[in-house]
Amino acid sequence: MADRLTQLQDCLDDLATQFYACIRYIHTQHQPPLAASTAASASTAIADGTQSQPTQPTQPTQPTQPAPAPPSPPAPSSPPPTTTTTGTGTAPLSAAQFALDQHELARDLILKEQQIEYLISTLPGIGMSERAQEARVRALCLDLQRAEQERVVAVREREQALAKVEDLILSLRRV
Repeated sequence: MADRLTQLQDCLDDLATQFYACIRYIHTQHQPPLAASTAASASTAIADGTQSQPTQPTQPTQPTQPAPAPPSPPAPSSPPPTTTTTGTGTAPLSAAQFALDQHELARDLILKEQQIEYLISTLPGIGMSERAQEARVRALCLDLQRAEQERVVAVREREQALAKVEDLILSLRRV
């Protein structure tokens, strides 16, 4: 397993890739702009105040129950396979499906951001003053020096034991 800084860098790279994939997906799947006549009638309806609010598909929410854990996010480079292909290209998504896809993409981005926040919060030294961090580094350096001294002693003992074993083997050969 990689260290936390490497994990954090990987998550940031993934987040950037997800941002790009989301923008590309939204750009390629959004509904085409209104035609000139429809836009003109829409602007007069807005000026008159007679335009009704667009209805968006609503999903029943239950605030008392936690939301189910979302499935693992799809590969950022491939948008959800929700378009139907025809001989000349892709058909645009329905407004409801596009909204659902946007919601899923947003949820994936939020999950990745929360993962990044968690990794940041687990980095060593978060919540410690600079002096406390320096003291900890000094203590770790002393521990490292002691461990190195122990290693040198162990290597010396191993070499001595190896020399004794070689002497015994040689003495047994002579017999």
